[in-house]
Amino acid sequence: MSSVTVKIDMPAPTLVLTPPSPAVVGTGDGTTGGPGQGPGSAGGTGTGSGTGTGADAGPGSGDSASDIFGPTPRLVPTIPAGAPPEERKKHEVRFWIRADGRVTRIQVSPPIRDSGYRRVFMETMENFVFSPAKTRDGRPIDYEYSIVVYP
Repeated sequence: MSSVTVKIDMPAPTLVLTPPSPAVVGTGDGTTGGPGQGPGSAGGTGTGSGTGTGADAGPGSGDSASDIFGPTPRLVPTIPAGAPPEERKKHEVRFWIRADGRVTRIQVSPPIRDSGYRRVFMETMENFVFSPAKTRDGRPIDYEYSIVVYP
């Protein structure tokens, strides 16, 4: 039995942050008092904090990508030997994993053209076993996972 070395490159997760909208800033100096238009009979000026929104970041997590912990491969099968020369290149293998850890779909890009090797390769990929992805609070979720293999 021959041994095969498998290199698995895992891409870093993509994190997209949307900054808050900037606060609207007026053009006046804010010191001119004028007559009010309400039903009151007296005028006045005052200071204090209001209920408006600011333009700075707060202490929340912002729903960042770190709130989801991706699936963990529990069983990683050996990539089958015997790939034709034209298939011995980088292939991305994408797995659609349900919240119970079961793989429901597999896609290989670029596709493996040799039908015999493709059948053996896909049978091997179907043997991957995953722990499901989870939210920060431990709730299992559906997840799309990819790896890079070199047959």
